[in-house]
Amino acid sequence: MDFERFYGTMTGQIEPEEGYPVEDCYAGACEELYSQVSDARRYISAKLQGNLNGESPQVLSIINAYEAMQRIFCERAFEYGARYGRGEIDL
Repeated sequence: MDFERFYGTMTGQIEPEEGYPVEDCYAGACEELYSQVSDARRYISAKLQGNLNGESPQVLSIINAYEAMQRIFCERAFEYGARYGRGEIDL
């Protein structure tokens, strides 16, 4: 499986293949963490904007940067796992 398919499946953007385990990121611990991030984003945006409407571009920039960093870390972990599975490296 290539990384794009793996990441898309893991994040719920692609239907998992039969028998492929997938974490539901909108349930359990992930749901709680996502809710905390969303609540904090709205609170900070409201403070910066002076109202409850709209989003702060600076806050959205922070969120987008962290999501991009997460993707990079996931891709690196995927590659290490693939190399380990092929016996190319020891952990």
